[in-house]
Order: sequence, then C-alpha cells, then structure tokens
Amino acid sequence: MVSRSIPVYQMVLFRFIPALFLIPFFFAKKIEYKVDSPLLMLLRSLMGVMSIVCLFYSLKWGHFGKENLLYTLGTFWAFLWSVLILKEKPKAITISAIPLAFIGLICIFKPISGPLYMADVVALLGSFFTAFAYISIKKLRESHTAISIVFSFYMTGFIIFLLPTLKHFVLPSSKDILFSILIGVSGFIAQILMTIGYKYTPITVSSSIKLTSVVLMICIGIVLFNDTLDWVTGFGIGSVLTAIYVITRYQ
Repeated sequence: MVSRSIPVYQMVLFRFIPALFLIPFFFAKKIEYKVDSPLLMLLRSLMGVMSIVCLFYSLKWGHFGKENLLYTLGTFWAFLWSVLILKEKPKAITISAIPLAFIGLICIFKPISGPLYMADVVALLGSFFTAFAYISIKKLRESHTAISIVFSFYMTGFIIFLLPTLKHFVLPSSKDILFSILIGVSGFIAQILMTIGYKYTPITVSSSIKLTSVVLMICIGIVLFNDTLDWVTGFGIGSVLTAIYVITRYQ
C-alpha cells in the first residue's frame, strides 16, 4: 500500500529509523554495543539491507503473490545452506516437510504463470540475500548480542539511504506515515526477537518458523481488509502449519 506513493529508497529508510532510539541507551551504558567480528557483522548488515531493498522493489513493481513466493524461497535456501555450511543434520521427516511447505506457499500466494520479469528476478535475488543473512546471524550469535547485530544492520541501511531520501524526499500522506511507522516498529521488534532466537535453535528450525509470518499476513488481511478465505488458501495454510510443526517437533 505504501509502495504506491513512496519511492523504494524512502521506504527502506523509514524501515531502519527505529534503531536510532537505541543510541541514547548506548551512551548511557544501559545497553552494551560491542562488535567482535566486524567483517562478518558488515556482511550480515549488507545482506540484510539488500534483502529488504529487493523485497520492497519487487512488491512495488511486481505481482504480490509471485514476488512473495520467490522471496520466501530464502527460507529454503537457508535450510539447504545450513546443512552444507553449518553442517546441521536434518532428519528425514524434516526434509520431507519442505515440499509440503512449498506446496502450501503456492496455494496461499497463487502466483501467476508467465515469464520472469525484472521484479521476479529481484525477488529471487532477495531470497539469496535473506539466506546469507540467516547464516551470518547464526554465526554472529555465537559471540554477539541480538541488540548489537540488529543495531549494526539497521544503522547500515539508515546510512546508505539517508542521502538519497534527503535529496529526493517525497512528502508522504498521513496514512503513509502511519503505515511506515507501523512497518518500522513491528519490523524492528521482529528482528530483535528473531535474532535472539537464532542463538538457541538451528537454522533448519528457525528459518521454517519464519513461515508463520505468511499465515499471519493472511489473518491480518481477513480481519483488517475483509479478504476472503477460499479452500485453496485454507489448504495452503494447513500445509505450511503442518510442515512447521513437523520440523520444530522432530528436528
């Protein structure tokens, strides 16, 4: 909704603004900010920023269902790379749940068929950035706090997109401001909670749990926007939730 009237770079900046409220707590030494692996932290931050940019761009210019489906593939890449890079060992029943989750996502998003357009390529690229971000978060959580990781990520995005926004600022409507604040604050809280959880769960589990956001998005659409729930979408929701249960229960 916001993407229709605000440029992508401005949406991205609004997404990262909430991290500024942590700065006074750092100066007052109420919260510790410490980076022991600057290169890995920078990699995680850049991967996360590029992931957000790809998502916003693809949703602005592409088909909502198709771009969401392609972007959500990051969960599956993370699952695969956690096995190859981090040497996590998923069980056979966990692996069997992956196709079920993918089928469920297809039923939920109902992507249109046809050739790949630029927005599709960008969404797919964003899914790779997302997977890289998940892997780096897992490694960073071995020695870094969640606040330090999230703050570095957010400040990287804020610094990159501050100048373009100031140079080409588009005055948003009051509704756009409200939605931007909600997106920024909710995303900030979600990032902190997600980053905290990565210390205690393998990526094969934590990345699959993230798929619950898809189900939540459908529920919000029904409650706030009077969206209807057809049997295909219902089947998709059931498939995704079943896959998440199997992975978290047996992995």
